[in-house]
Amino acid sequence: MSNESEKTKCYTYQITMVVQVLSSHLAKAAEQLDLVGGHITSRKVELLNTTEIPTALDKTESDQKLKTKF
Repeated sequence: MSNESEKTKCYTYQITMVVQVLSSHLAKAAEQLDLVGGHITSRKVELLNTTEIPTALDKTESDQKLKTKF
């Protein structure tokens, strides 16, 4: 069971890949790539951003803070 105090985060990645497809014609290669993919010859992964996802509890706490200011 997960720890309830851990917040869920959204991790955003940029992935750049080079893929090879073996085929007799360009049209067939494009179709195969769309349907089943190909052989990945290189892959570069870069983490762009990490953001905490607000929970209902967070919203309630922030609403309470706003109410006390006014």
